[in-house]
Amino acid sequence: MQLRQQALDIVVLKPGSGGTDLVWVEGTPQQQNTLTWTDNLLVYTSNTPVQVGAVITPTSETPAQTGEVYSAQSSGLLTNAGRGAPGQIQVTNDDSNTNVRGSMMITTGLAQAYTFNGQNTANPFCAESVMFNAQASFRPDNTVRLVIASNVLPGAVPQQMFGPALTVSMGSQTSKDIAYQNGTFVET
Repeated sequence: MQLRQQALDIVVLKPGSGGTDLVWVEGTPQQQNTLTWTDNLLVYTSNTPVQVGAVITPTSETPAQTGEVYSAQSSGLLTNAGRGAPGQIQVTNDDSNTNVRGSMMITTGLAQAYTFNGQNTANPFCAESVMFNAQASFRPDNTVRLVIASNVLPGAVPQQMFGPALTVSMGSQTSKDIAYQNGTFVET
């Protein structure tokens, strides 16, 4: 296959949820590739700074529901703090002890489990730095962006992608067929 010969990988991002987009899925292309996921989300905290090339590694995570607020407590431990804005997942930084780049802040965002070509895992797909006593808001979206890249890791703040990206809005659909033709992804 053309992509494997060039040592390029399939990369999937979940844009539009809030914060910085991260590499959600990264994998070696096969003749036929399958990506599946459920709508179950996780909210996480990390002490990794949001900067190009960094791989965001969650230190704490918990299942998340839209319309809820989560509080990052001591060492980023997350607790449900009650109702929030409809359709959003909000995180309040109530942790005065966590430090990112010398500032009282945390990195937080959303993560989601998936299966890519038979391999199950969960990775963060967006990240935002939140100062102490401040709040981040995320609006989950069922849109994915496919692109080609090399030397990227899941959870990374993207550095360089190759070729045009294809944005696919899943809406209420449960599957779509995508092909890689003439150097780009297309819906078929």
